[in-house]
Amino acid sequence: MAEGLRSNHKFLDIACGSLRFGQYLIPFLDERHYFGLDAEPSLVRSGLAQELLFDIAKLKRPTFSHGYDFDFPFVKHFDFAIAQSLFSHLTPADILLCLERLQTVASAKSVLFFTFFEGKNPHPDDPSHVNKGWQYTRLNIQNIARSAG
Repeated sequence: MAEGLRSNHKFLDIACGSLRFGQYLIPFLDERHYFGLDAEPSLVRSGLAQELLFDIAKLKRPTFSHGYDFDFPFVKHFDFAIAQSLFSHLTPADILLCLERLQTVASAKSVLFFTFFEGKNPHPDDPSHVNKGWQYTRLNIQNIARSAG
């Protein structure tokens, strides 16, 4: 792949949901090299049942965990990670928590890809929620990342 992903790399899919991206990664990666975290176990179950062809999950044996606290004890380390459509639903404090906890399983060569809504609108005062959206400037995101180290 363009960014250097190889089948022997370990990949962490944060907020993996119903495996919209995982359905492509799991068959590509070596056995036990895909790790998915999502807050809703039912989404992952649905993805395993409806998105993966054949018995690919039995063959590739992906690992999943569930929760809202960005706890990654099910991953020893990763080469690549993605947080697709996650930070756009998180408060700055929760993005910071995610990045801080991610560092516990990252190496100097680990790469994280993420998306966020770019804008200057004020953040809601509400807690993080899948049905709420936050906008950030690039400077906001850089400052959060710097705070996380």
